[in-house]
Amino acid sequence: MGETTRTIGILLFPGGMGTRPLVHDEPTLDWLRARRADIPLITSVCTGALVPAAPQQR
Repeated sequence: MGETTRTIGILLFPGGMGTRPLVHDEPTLDWLRARRADIPLITSVCTGALVPAAPQQR
């Protein structure tokens, strides 16, 4: 079977307690840094906004 490439059209970070640790999670932030230019729409709700903003702060 050949290798497939999946694209992400929309990435949503929800708010709440579960997303707060992601602000300090380097593997997650590295993943986001590497892919953010290829994702047409990155959006968030409430405290989830801290996650996509975090890579820019470091």
